[in-house]
Amino acid sequence: MASINEILQDLVNQSDEEKMSLIASNYKDIYPKLCRFDNEPNADGHYTTMIILAAAISADGELDQYEAAVVSSIMGAIGYDIPDSQLPKTMRGVCENIDVYRVLADFMDTLNTSERASLAVFIAAVCAIDDKLTKNEVALIKDLLG
Repeated sequence: MASINEILQDLVNQSDEEKMSLIASNYKDIYPKLCRFDNEPNADGHYTTMIILAAAISADGELDQYEAAVVSSIMGAIGYDIPDSQLPKTMRGVCENIDVYRVLADFMDTLNTSERASLAVFIAAVCAIDDKLTKNEVALIKDLLG
C-alpha cells in the first residue's frame, strides 16, 4: 500500500489537466454539504468555498501564479469574478478577517469519511497545481485526512 507521501507525490506529478479534473470532481462531491454549511436560506456554498481556498493557499503563506490562476478559475466558475490583480488582496483579506482554519475544521465536522477524502483531494490538487507541495501544505492535507 502506498504511503500518503507517495500518493501526494503522484498527485504533484500529474498534469494540470488531471489536477483540474480532480478539483472539479471532488468539488462536486462536497458541494451539497457546502450549501448546507453556509446556513443561509439561499445558501450556495460559494462563500465557504472561498474560505476553504483561502485556507488551502495560506497553508504555506504563498500564492504563486499557478495557484492564483486555479483559484481565480474556481472562483470565476462559481460566480465570483475577482480580477487576478485583486486576488492576493482579496484572499489576504479573507485570511485576516476570518479564522479560515476554524471554519475549515467546523466544515470538516459535518462531513463523513468519503466527503472528508473528497475535501482533502480538492485541497491537495489546488495546492499541487504549481507542481510542488510544501511541508505546511502536506501537514494541512494530512490533518484533513485525520
